[in-house]
Amino acid sequence: MKQSLGSVLIVAPHLILPTRNGADITIERVARHLSSHAKCVDLVCYQKLRRYKNAEVQSEVTYSNQFRGKLYSGMRTLLFRSHYFYERFNTEFIRRIVHEQMPKERYGIVLASYLTSVPLLPPPASGQRFFAWTHNDEFKWFEDLENSTRNPLGRMVCRASHQWLRREVPGLASHAVFIHLTENDRAGFEQVAPGHSHIIASAGTDIDPLMNGNEVSKSDKIIISFVGTLQVQMAFDALRHFHDKFEGSLRAAFGNNLVLQVIGSNPAQAVRDLCREGGWQLYENVSDAKLSQMLAQSTFTMLPFAYATGIKLKLIRSLGSGVPFLSTLVARPPSFVAPPGCCFSNDPNDWVGAIRTWCEQPDLLSARKQLLTVAESFSWPVVVSKLADSIRQFAI
Repeated sequence: MKQSLGSVLIVAPHLILPTRNGADITIERVARHLSSHAKCVDLVCYQKLRRYKNAEVQSEVTYSNQFRGKLYSGMRTLLFRSHYFYERFNTEFIRRIVHEQMPKERYGIVLASYLTSVPLLPPPASGQRFFAWTHNDEFKWFEDLENSTRNPLGRMVCRASHQWLRREVPGLASHAVFIHLTENDRAGFEQVAPGHSHIIASAGTDIDPLMNGNEVSKSDKIIISFVGTLQVQMAFDALRHFHDKFEGSLRAAFGNNLVLQVIGSNPAQAVRDLCREGGWQLYENVSDAKLSQMLAQSTFTMLPFAYATGIKLKLIRSLGSGVPFLSTLVARPPSFVAPPGCCFSNDPNDWVGAIRTWCEQPDLLSARKQLLTVAESFSWPVVVSKLADSIRQFAI
């Protein structure tokens, strides 16, 4: 029998419940399923302190924390030569919550979500080990964002955040084991913190209930869904990239049978305008149950990213619904082989070919069940069980 991880504390000041974006979903699912390998897992997030036991919420306390405003956070980033996440999420209120919570339980493992959350933690006590979930290669992420944004202030904030990382990461690496999603992410941090202690942990997915034949019956309509956090620049850039490079070829091939839907939280005005311009259907802030239903009704999901880091949770989530994906090459995780029906390509003609091949299959239900089988190896319980084994190797 494997040794329990004891009491675990996860500090994620960015995490809003209910979860909507990839980073928030990842940490909530990790907290939930890690509790199956621990005495308990306590999660400190934006406005709640949750305790998980045996993969269930045991208790929850709500408090009145507020993020700093975006413009104010940007100005503080420049004024203090800081990092945008640090200034936006690390409020004095959340710092106090963390410092009050730490002595209440003998936490052997403390996990900070994002490197900017590590400074919220007091010095480690005897027998305590710190971990930091990096989520992506932040160096490349801020470089890409700086290159893509047209806002001069935004570019300056990206540059300042990148410089903060270069100054602070070597010291942070001496205090915490980094948890990366891909080998490429590790390589990015290795340039600044050579030889840093690390774990590679895959992204996971929820597995939707098995579909019935009626839900996957053949239809003339080809429904392609984009799922994401719609207020961030990367989502808009991805949708614009699809509009400019892919949509014309897909429209020419499938005409009015092509239905494009954009599903996500808090869409920026630029995203609203783009959806209106393209005649795309926009669905805002849908529930988890509604998202599962909309994915089940989709023919494909799409990841038309012009730039990307880490592993896109939406890619694995698509498989968890038994739905194939169409993706550009930059969103392809290292050594990830495209499952049947899925396509990694920057060529719109390849996307058209993949759609035709998939829709011509005589038994779509069996094909989608095959994707669900692939997804099982990425289910959250499986992924977090492997993570727990890796954490045990570092825990004191």
